[in-house]
Amino acid sequence: MNEMTMKLLLMLAVRKGELITARVDQFDLDNATWRLTTSDTKTKAEITIPLPKQAVELLRDIIRLSDGEYLFPARKYQEQRLPYIHENTLNVALSKVKANMPGVEPFTIHDFRRTARTHLAALGVDSHIAERCLNHKIKGVEGIYNRHDYFDERKSALQKLANLLEACDKGKSWNVTPIRKVKNG
Repeated sequence: MNEMTMKLLLMLAVRKGELITARVDQFDLDNATWRLTTSDTKTKAEITIPLPKQAVELLRDIIRLSDGEYLFPARKYQEQRLPYIHENTLNVALSKVKANMPGVEPFTIHDFRRTARTHLAALGVDSHIAERCLNHKIKGVEGIYNRHDYFDERKSALQKLANLLEACDKGKSWNVTPIRKVKNG
């Protein structure tokens, strides 16, 4: 289960807290979406996350295994009595994986977002789209005036990222060079 969770974190570029506290009823797998309300996000902004086909497959398995209200229900007694896994569960799992990775620079689960953002850029995804994939607010005047949520563009970007991750996971080479738009001027 921890491996599937890590894959989702990389594939969706979401915050750990958003994923581990997710409720099953937030997901519409038939329409490949995950709806986060204002109380579910750090930015306090409602967002619908488009789910790549690989994420939908993983989520179907996870939901079948979770058998409850939460995507990742608590597995054992916790002092805090949370209904979902403790925030350190994935940190502990990651530390066990990292122990078998000598020579790799230290990293945290939050670094998965940096990794996703870097890959989105390498795949040719426009910066403002990649930032919205991470549910970052658009800054400055543009953020005030531009209310478009870029759903279709985020869907395409996250699918490209999921395809890349799937290729890496299967040990396949990734030889697609993104074609960037040439700016006039």
